[in-house]
This record gives sequence, C-alpha cells and structure tokens, in this order.
Amino acid sequence: MCSFTIMSLGFSPKKTRERFRVMRDLKYQSYSSQWMKYDFLRRYNHLLSASLKSYRYEYFAKFVIVQLLIFLGLLIFGSFFMQSIWYGLITSLTFVYVFPITFFYMKHKQVQGLLQNEVIDSVITLLQSYQRNQHNMLYALKDVSDSLEGKTKAVYSKLFARMHDRDEIKILASETFAFQLGSLRGKNISTTILKACKDGLIVETLLQDLIVDMTEQNKVLRDAESEAREAAILGYAPLPLTFLFLYLNEAFLIPGGNSLKYQFGTPQGIQSFVISIIFGIVGLGLAILVKKPKKQ
Repeated sequence: MCSFTIMSLGFSPKKTRERFRVMRDLKYQSYSSQWMKYDFLRRYNHLLSASLKSYRYEYFAKFVIVQLLIFLGLLIFGSFFMQSIWYGLITSLTFVYVFPITFFYMKHKQVQGLLQNEVIDSVITLLQSYQRNQHNMLYALKDVSDSLEGKTKAVYSKLFARMHDRDEIKILASETFAFQLGSLRGKNISTTILKACKDGLIVETLLQDLIVDMTEQNKVLRDAESEAREAAILGYAPLPLTFLFLYLNEAFLIPGGNSLKYQFGTPQGIQSFVISIIFGIVGLGLAILVKKPKKQ
C-alpha cells in the first residue's frame, strides 16, 4: 500500500537510480578534470587510453579510485600473510601498479611500433584529404579514419571524435594522440592537427615539412635498429631465469625437494620471490626501451 502511494505521487525507482548514476558520473568527470592538472596523472591517462580499447577520459577517476581500493585491500592482506608491512607494501604495489602498468606499457609500445611503421603513409593521406577538403581538418580526419585500417584507423578515429568537444578535451586528445605515436614526430603531428582544429590555422605547409623530415629520419634509423635488438636480449632473461632456478632448486640442489615449501611457505621465501619478480619486470621494461632506437 505504501509503495503504491509513493508510486502514485510520481516517484520512480528506475528514474531515481538513473539520476544517481548521472550525478555519480558527473562527479567522476569533475575529479578527472581536476586530476589532469597533475602531469604524472595526465600521463597515466594517456597510457590507459593508448592501451585499453574501451577506455574513455571520463573513466579515469573511477579507474584510479578502484585501483587504490584494491591496493589498500592487498596491503592489509599481504602485511598479515607475510608478517611484514614493508613486504606487504611491495607485494601490493607490484600486483596493483607494477604488473598492470608494465602490461599497459608493453601493449602500448607494441601498438606504437605498428603506428610508427605507418605514420608517414597516414600523414600523406591526411595531407591529401586536407587539400581535397579545402583545408578543413575535421573533414580530413574523418576521411582518414574511413580510409585507414587496423590500429592506425582506431587512433585517428578516436582523435576525430574528440575534436568535436570543448578545447580542454581537444588538447587532451591531441596529447594522447602524440603519446600513442611516440617521440617528437608524434608531438609535431598532433600539434599541427590541433592548430587546424582548435585555432583554424592553415597547416598545409607544416604537414608537407613533417613528411619530408620523417622520410629523412627513417633512412638514418634503419641501420641503428639491428644493433639495439642485440642489447635488448639481456633484459628478457631475468623473468624466465627466476622460474628456471626455482625448478633447478627443487629438482637437483635442495635435498628432499623442500625448496618450494620454503619458497612459498615462509615469509622470507615469499619476500625473496617478490623481489626477484620486480627485478625481472624492471629488466623487461628496460629491454623494451632499448629494443628500438628512439624516433625523434
């Protein structure tokens, strides 16, 4: 009877839930906008956008808050389990931040390599479309998004979608675009596109100069890539060697086969394993960094 009376007065649980959802989303958007003032959070947003297909700028605050809550939960659990707050801190940082950020970064660098191989062709296509559409960069971006394929198409499509938004989002989108392409050439391309979309400048000459510069740079970089690959091999070794040594200890070195029991059944063993994994991740990250010469 009571619920019928409330409904008759115009109260709708569905509309109320929707209203709360909208208010919550607006709050997260406000947080995201405020946090973008900090450079390290801004770069983290670029990394998430570059590595997660369904990620949107509005999700940033929610993502960071959920990640922080998981970190605190693991910190409490890890400190109790390993009987040390410091190793609990190391464990929670590793699984909540180091592992995910390393994965995001590796995925980003993999995609970035594909984008850099196609960047000259994409800018040539952009210039041709820009000339064809009477120097309208928005129409040019749409044409390029429709004509390209794969990861390059996705990057240009996301940039085109954000170029219809307010100036703050346009700047953020151009920074993410530059981050995805990497190096100084990515920044130059994104800055040129932003000038055309935000300020309405004619950038035909700038695009032509970019194409000439990138063509010359690629000739120099071809010889350097093979040398960098040799140095990168050393960085891949620590992670697989960690598990290899665990197997060798268990199978041949420790009498009675008690090494794994000690390694994963005592606080000291878990602490040493966590530190080994962290050093392995650092080595892997350095290997990725030196694998290819940095494009300017």
